[in-house]
Amino acid sequence: MAVRWRVLGVLFLVRTAMAFQFQASAALAPFAMEYYGVGLAETGLIFGLYFAPGIVMALPAGAMGAWLGDARLVRWGLWLMCAGAVIMALAPEWNTHMAGRLLAGVGGITLNLFMSKIVADTFDGHEVGTAMSVFIASWPAGIALALSVLPRVAESHGFTTGLWVTVTIVLLGLLCFVLSGAGSKATAVSAPGQIWPRGRIRAATLAAGTLWGLYNAALAMVFAFGALILVERGWSLAPASDAAGSALWALALTTPLGGILADRTGRNDAVILVGLVAFFALMTAASLGWLPGILFPITGLVGGLAAGPIMTLPARVLPVETRATGLGLFFAIYYLLIVTGPIIGGFVAELAGTTLATFWLAAAMLAICVLILGLYRFWSSDQSGSMSPSARSS
Repeated sequence: MAVRWRVLGVLFLVRTAMAFQFQASAALAPFAMEYYGVGLAETGLIFGLYFAPGIVMALPAGAMGAWLGDARLVRWGLWLMCAGAVIMALAPEWNTHMAGRLLAGVGGITLNLFMSKIVADTFDGHEVGTAMSVFIASWPAGIALALSVLPRVAESHGFTTGLWVTVTIVLLGLLCFVLSGAGSKATAVSAPGQIWPRGRIRAATLAAGTLWGLYNAALAMVFAFGALILVERGWSLAPASDAAGSALWALALTTPLGGILADRTGRNDAVILVGLVAFFALMTAASLGWLPGILFPITGLVGGLAAGPIMTLPARVLPVETRATGLGLFFAIYYLLIVTGPIIGGFVAELAGTTLATFWLAAAMLAICVLILGLYRFWSSDQSGSMSPSARSS
């Protein structure tokens, strides 16, 4: 038991470093605009560039992991993140800076997929909901840390110093993972015919990926457009940004609670459903203009409940031999939705003439999530003979 939780602690720290790198471009955006002479369109593009490769590479990366092993792919991902961070820090012009961001994103996508698999394998049948929820909480923690640290560093010591801080954080994550030996016991599968999920298991995995993508796209509406909604209501930008940031800390604190509840009660789907319905009610109220001042901390408290239990869904249906490629499929759907969701949100807001429309879209996404949860349960209900131990105990 102690070994499992030590592994989780290492993975939490490494994924926090990934989240820190992901958020660095947003946290340093005003300084990058001045340094490179670019505008809002370019900074918006580089922010989404980190996850964009996942749409096409998550599935082949999963197949590579089935043959090469999880730990090796995590190390490769961390090296790519380090290389991309160094290129961004040294880049003399904007296009090179973007190339570094793209390379770092390829590494981060690889890292995210296989660390998720290591958590699923390490805790298979043993408090997987709690473990996955703790693992997921690293993401808002890393983002909030970057927002707190990097603008202050850049203000005091310059833009490039902030970029080198990011390099240092990622390098520490690499050293932490390598020295810990996390994932070293994972085995690769070499027979190609055994690694691809089929039939109802594949359908359930697709449903789980769609659910996770829509859920995160709804959260992205809060973080991407929430501050703008408050500005429309007369807030100044700094307090509006601080209010939006409060949701991240609340999310990091409460996300583990959903996994603990799912493990203690044995009602994984029920916890997901409660979290989705509560989040839907909050977004509906917000879209009507209610509770603008306390919206964000409440969003963080409510929005985190379903996260961990949702992330256990692919592990609950995928046998170990198809888990790498199955998670590749899961993350490919997720990246597609998380990249396109905010773009669609901005388009909807323009059509409606108000940023509040993004919260209408978020509420609609969450309503669809409830339907997709039912489809997942339908497709996974007849797989007891091939499920992992955690799936059979859910």
